[in-house]
Amino acid sequence: MRSCAALVLTCFSAFAAASELAWPIVCPNGDARSCLITVGYPDIDGDNVTAACNAPLRRGHTGTDFIPTAESVELNVEVVAAAPGKVIFMQDEMFDGCPADHEQCRPASPRKIRPGYVGGYTSCTFPGAFCKGASSPRCFWCFSGNYVVLQHEDEGELFATAYLHLKKGSVPLTYGQQVETGDLLGLVGSSGNSEQAHLHFEVWRSGLFKPVDPWSGVCGNDKSLWSGTYAD
Repeated sequence: MRSCAALVLTCFSAFAAASELAWPIVCPNGDARSCLITVGYPDIDGDNVTAACNAPLRRGHTGTDFIPTAESVELNVEVVAAAPGKVIFMQDEMFDGCPADHEQCRPASPRKIRPGYVGGYTSCTFPGAFCKGASSPRCFWCFSGNYVVLQHEDEGELFATAYLHLKKGSVPLTYGQQVETGDLLGLVGSSGNSEQAHLHFEVWRSGLFKPVDPWSGVCGNDKSLWSGTYAD
């Protein structure tokens, strides 16, 4: 399982109190978990151990992978907002179903990466509101495949959540749109650097691409960031 997150070049901001996240996928039968093959847990600190003291799907993985059955993907597994927020980044036009003999299934050349760049399975943002006061022109973020990033205000420690590898053409949103918990963001796909359909879900606590593990366990956090319904 390959799963690529953001290439980040600057970050900022901080929050205080605890936050609770709703489950970010909905199976075709309306249930939250019934269509999942497995959940791949994060390894934020790169020690090859998850919060539950198990080995992650990939060392240093910064997000949670929700991996549903192929049959359920064909019936459309919905990706929904885990908390109220505003759409700050999105992409909906990348090829879905990599790897394949398609130009959007190849890695981008590092020499070409720049604000607004789209090449291979990578697309980069333009400098925007999050770059105010930054002296470096390299204040931008790059993602793999189709994605939605929500910024969460007044949600305690939660700054943003990112939803990656979405199905092409499935994102019904616009930049700056406000969404509520459970609102549709897109469908589970396999766009970008991905070998099978899944949702790569990241939680950013203190700023853009400041990933945090939302799960609790003996080898991790004392308290989960999930709501009581979805806690470990």
